[in-house]
Amino acid sequence: MRNFQRSVALVILFCHLKVVHLLYLDPDTTLVPACSRASAEEVELARTSDRVKNTPQKPRTSEDSILIPSSPPPLEGLIIKAPHKRAVRTKSNIEEEVTKCYAETLQNIIRWGSQFKECKANQLEIMKKVKNLVKAVSNIFRKKIDELREEEYELKRNTGPLPNDISNLIFTQWENIWIEEIQDISSIWESLIHQDSSNHKKIFSSGIYLITNIFTDLEKHQLVTKESLIFSMNNMNGAKLISDYAITQFFHVDGLRMEDIYTNFDLKLSLQESPFTGKMQGLLMFLNQETWKLIEFEYITSQLGITKIDSHHVPAGFNQIKFKFGALALSNNKGIADISLVEFLEKLVIYISQSRFTTQNPREFRTKLIVYKNLYDMLRFLMRYTAQETVEKFMKKIQDLNLFEEIYTFEEAIGLLGSITHSYKDREDEFWNKCSQTHKPHPYLMDGNQNRKISSFVTQDFKDNTKDICDQEQFNERINEFDSMIQSSISETLYQNPTNIALSIKKCKEQYAKFYIHWKILLKKQSNGSSFKIFITKFQKFIFTFLTEKAKKHQNYTRLIE
Repeated sequence: MRNFQRSVALVILFCHLKVVHLLYLDPDTTLVPACSRASAEEVELARTSDRVKNTPQKPRTSEDSILIPSSPPPLEGLIIKAPHKRAVRTKSNIEEEVTKCYAETLQNIIRWGSQFKECKANQLEIMKKVKNLVKAVSNIFRKKIDELREEEYELKRNTGPLPNDISNLIFTQWENIWIEEIQDISSIWESLIHQDSSNHKKIFSSGIYLITNIFTDLEKHQLVTKESLIFSMNNMNGAKLISDYAITQFFHVDGLRMEDIYTNFDLKLSLQESPFTGKMQGLLMFLNQETWKLIEFEYITSQLGITKIDSHHVPAGFNQIKFKFGALALSNNKGIADISLVEFLEKLVIYISQSRFTTQNPREFRTKLIVYKNLYDMLRFLMRYTAQETVEKFMKKIQDLNLFEEIYTFEEAIGLLGSITHSYKDREDEFWNKCSQTHKPHPYLMDGNQNRKISSFVTQDFKDNTKDICDQEQFNERINEFDSMIQSSISETLYQNPTNIALSIKKCKEQYAKFYIHWKILLKKQSNGSSFKIFITKFQKFIFTFLTEKAKKHQNYTRLIE
């Protein structure tokens, strides 16, 4: 056990020296190994106490105390009393984990900071912010390690120790300052983001990854209070941090393909359930509705800009819809009247209801399907985050326009393609898990297939009333045909987790049944010349073409194994 403690202490000390060397930090920075720092701490605390007593009029600097940051609250006159030394004891597992995480975090900061050597930017300003980051992280970890050792800091004025509740309040204020200093590091890459350089982009991406990991560790190891994290994530820069993380870690460099945006059917659910975001799911539980709104808005608008769309095949009017969405989506923050939102929702629904799908070009098919998913994302966003009163006005409007069935069928169609791409993504994962130990798929966003909700509207369940809507024999025939095609590439040899695959197929069948029923309702309701009716009918045919393409691809997987 002592060897472990000594090893971790050496790692942290090594990290300290590397930070000083690579980031030009003052050696007096508060980065002393938490495992073996008692004497150094006492010297530093004594120095701090002398400074406070001898120069009370002088502002306290960032080096004056190991626990007072560069911009402390108005706490002049407070000093910190070093914890009493205790007998040597066995380290708990939790303490070992926290100490190890501390060392790894410092190493990660070193790796990230070393990228600035070739960066054309204000080096002094950057190093100052990185220094504050190191100090804030160090203070947070060291305070937690002392708590685990059952050692406490005592705050006092000249008249004596402060009451515990006052001390706790002060530490909470300091926690918030340290967290703010961690978040402030984002100002570095924000100043670089518009510089078209692969190195700058790497700094941005790896910086987001670094800070997100620090925040997930704050939550995982309870390094700060739950209240401090909730405040930080919802009132400071948490929404930007999460949206930037989703964009930098899950967008493909060459753009998003049709399968990408349909697999990530619901961003909020995907972030909460994706296998690639497991570490941060505890942190996501702290986000409130307004923060999720900001995250989804940033992601959708970024997706609209990076999606791989052939400009020659973009439907007329789509770019105007995109622009209007960007202006109105955050209307609650900008004071735009509800009437503007209702008008835009009406325009959006009318645009969807006039969808055309007449081309036989497969490439154009996919381009338009990307556009329709973008339209779906805009609609769902507004339905999810718009005030209930405004939604009710909109619902009345589409009922008056007799467009309810069109928009509902549209949602079920998009949901069907999303369920199918989800199912085949599951199969690809199973294939690579079985046949390749070295292949690492590009990280992707996808929900867990349990809580996905397709429609934003409430309607009756037609599950037991299909005979009143369409011919039962024909309905069963189509369902069986769909079932046969989506299972055509299934092989027991291919999949290690057939239960997971079976669940995804079940979801697809249920979604196809819902889509088919609403398609039949639409056929009875609309005239033969309706553009939306033609679109949905062609979409229904495309689904079977898409299934055939996917089946061929996955049959090749089977042959590779067998």
